[in-house]
Amino acid sequence: MIGLQVHALQLCWSLVFWIALHEAAYLLLGLARRRIMICWSIGPLGIATTYVREPGRGFLLAQLLLPAALAALFLRFLLFQQMPPPILHLPQGALAQLLTIVTSVVLTSGIRAVMLVRDWRYPIWGEARLLRTGAWSRATCAALYFTAFGRAFLRERFQATPREFVQTV
Repeated sequence: MIGLQVHALQLCWSLVFWIALHEAAYLLLGLARRRIMICWSIGPLGIATTYVREPGRGFLLAQLLLPAALAALFLRFLLFQQMPPPILHLPQGALAQLLTIVTSVVLTSGIRAVMLVRDWRYPIWGEARLLRTGAWSRATCAALYFTAFGRAFLRERFQATPREFVQTV
C-alpha cells in the first residue's frame, strides 16, 4: 500500500476556502431574512450575529444545518472527487466519505449547535443578549462590528458609543 501524499499548499487553500464557504453561507442566510441586525463579530470561532428580535426556531435550525451541509459536500468533493486531490491515496470507501462528512459537520457547526441548544433552553433577547454577545466576543478575541441601527441602539439603551460599550463589557 502506498502512503498518503499531502500537497500542503493546495490543502491549506482548500481548507481556508472550506471554512470561508461555511461562514459566508451562514452570514448570507442570516442577512437574507432581512431582520434588523445590531452587530456581528468575526473571531477564531467564526462569525456571530446579533439581531433585535428572536428568529423562529425553524429558521435558526436551517441557518445551522444548510451551511454545514454545503461545507460537508464541498469537503467530500475536495477530498474524493477533485483531480488531483490535496491528499493522495485516501481510502475511497463509503465509510471514509461518511466520516469525512460527519467530521466536517462537527468541525464547522458543533459550537453553533451547542450555542443554539443553550439559546433554546435559556432564551435571552434585547439588551441582555447584546451584553452576552459583547462579553463572548471579548472572551474569544473576536472583532465586534455594529451596524448603523446597532450604534443607534447603543446610544438609546446604554448611552454609549460602540467603543465605550465594548470596553465596559
